[in-house]
Amino acid sequence: MIEGASDTSTRLPDSFSCRICISGKGLRDLVLNFQFLFDVSEVETIESGVPDDELTGAEERSGLLINEPAENAPRVCVIDSGIQERHPLLRPALEQSISKSWINSPTDVSDYVRRGGHGTKVAGAVLYPRDIPSTGAVFSICWIQNARVLDQNNIMPVNLFPPKFLQEIVKHFHGEPGRTRIFNHSINASAPSRTRHMSIWAAALDNLVWDNDLLFILSAGNVKRRGLSTMPGIRDYIYPLDVVTRVICGNLLVA
Repeated sequence: MIEGASDTSTRLPDSFSCRICISGKGLRDLVLNFQFLFDVSEVETIESGVPDDELTGAEERSGLLINEPAENAPRVCVIDSGIQERHPLLRPALEQSISKSWINSPTDVSDYVRRGGHGTKVAGAVLYPRDIPSTGAVFSICWIQNARVLDQNNIMPVNLFPPKFLQEIVKHFHGEPGRTRIFNHSINASAPSRTRHMSIWAAALDNLVWDNDLLFILSAGNVKRRGLSTMPGIRDYIYPLDVVTRVICGNLLVA
């Protein structure tokens, strides 16, 4: 189903799903003649939000001492573009021994996204939700775990199937020694939300939460400044594309 992978399917209590590469004729035959098929969709681009400017000021906090969290502190798995694990504000709270990447090598867990990374900033927001202290001794509020699924462009490679790798992430971090029950999942598809059927991705999340008593923190979505007619951006909501088109056509006709 995906070259080189022995098992690319994921199972739910009432169904299974998989990502396949198929010809147009084969797809038509499958859709029209296989009565048990519930849903077919194209592979969506999965990405995270555009990163802001780099984290700065760490070198100015010479009077700050960051201590490790308590051993029984909560554990939060950040599913993102990796983390700069040696960042002075993050390093004491990172459980580096169980970090894992689903891109390239399992040990390549660094954050390569430009301008300071994305997963790095998400980890910072988890540890410092309101502000970053500048002096004194501070104990981190939780342990951070690093699960890398986005590349240097902040996009998920097409060979990664979200329902499949989410099961693997939960198995890796929820079991010993991680014991993680909180997962931060700040990644989204570029397409609008569905209004008819739940996606396979969403169904897998629901099933993992139900079976393992977990909490997934999900971001609401990514809306770009300017989009397409099928995926409007912020400016398109303010100035709808069809209105702009009519105005332009009107001007051309007048000219």
